[in-house]
Amino acid sequence: MIMNTATGLISILACFYQAMGLKVTGYVGQSVVLKTRVDPSSVHLSRIQWSIYTNTSIIVVWDSGDLREPFWRHMGRLTLNISTGDLQIKNLRVDDSLTYTVSLLTETTDQTEIQFELVVQEHLSKPDIAVLFNSLVKDTCIIALRCSIAEAGITLSWAPPDGFDQPFWNSNNTNNSSELWTSIKPHTNISFTCNASDSNRKASSQKVVQCQEEEPKASPQFLRHRYGIIFALLFFCITILLFKVHAPPKAILHGGEKREAVTP
Repeated sequence: MIMNTATGLISILACFYQAMGLKVTGYVGQSVVLKTRVDPSSVHLSRIQWSIYTNTSIIVVWDSGDLREPFWRHMGRLTLNISTGDLQIKNLRVDDSLTYTVSLLTETTDQTEIQFELVVQEHLSKPDIAVLFNSLVKDTCIIALRCSIAEAGITLSWAPPDGFDQPFWNSNNTNNSSELWTSIKPHTNISFTCNASDSNRKASSQKVVQCQEEEPKASPQFLRHRYGIIFALLFFCITILLFKVHAPPKAILHGGEKREAVTP
């Protein structure tokens, strides 16, 4: 009686999963577990068979203590829980996105099949953050950042650091990018976070923005003095040059006599 009840529960689970078209999402390089939801305390399995494709290509089978992996495709990447029938697939690849069918046989010889739709996705790439504007305006540093991502259909959002009390504005997610405008105090380092997400994946990037005061500028009075000194030196050099060009010829001593130099 207990065994018949347990078998009935498995059948109910199978019908429920097939009606839902149970989908499982995994990510490239990681592991995923296809769970049968079988309670080993009330159900005792005698045979477990996992297969793919419509031609029932068996990838792993356990039959009364004998475990085999007859198909090369997942060789060395499968771990089977013989108590529940759960199947772990390791080191996922994109081409592992298939329909997986498990056939469970109990000690009462009743057989149930459950199907899983596995979808394997690439990891969501981190968004890029670029500084559009960073300038000191009247003792306040105005900051503008742009967050962008190459993939389409990704939602972008901004998150200021904890305790950030300055108002900020961010644009709607258009053309896979979003902008943020805000202000910070000079001589501060603020880290802004851009979050990217879709229905299954999340990724984020951070950008540390530093605002420094502009380099000290010379006062108008100092500039006037500097220009005056330069002009005076230039005038002095021109005067010396003109004096040398127009100076009278010097007398030349020849044989003890003083003669005027003659220009040929």
